[in-house]
Amino acid sequence: MFGGQSGTSVYVEEAAWLYDVYAPLLDGYLQRISAFLDNESQEQRLAPMYGQGFDVYGWLTRPDTAPDMGYLLSSPVGIPFNALAQLMQVLVLFKAYGVAPGELAKHFALCS
Repeated sequence: MFGGQSGTSVYVEEAAWLYDVYAPLLDGYLQRISAFLDNESQEQRLAPMYGQGFDVYGWLTRPDTAPDMGYLLSSPVGIPFNALAQLMQVLVLFKAYGVAPGELAKHFALCS
């Protein structure tokens, strides 16, 4: 269900697919988290690692603006982007089933 670890492009493709299929469920969240990540990437101590920014929303909605794969696979970008792809999966699960995280956890507790 979840994408691979950073170092492979699987998470980039997964995030693009998730957004393409579930845009109505993900759009607002993705806009907010992308703005946060891009803003953080511009902090003075972090900026040297993010020469092409961190505009995930822009990259997924306008793929022609995405940086080269080498940049996307670099650890400072790849690790948080991979985590974002996984969070997108979880958000789709919660929204599609109409449950809150606590409600879903109760269902897993019943299985043990």
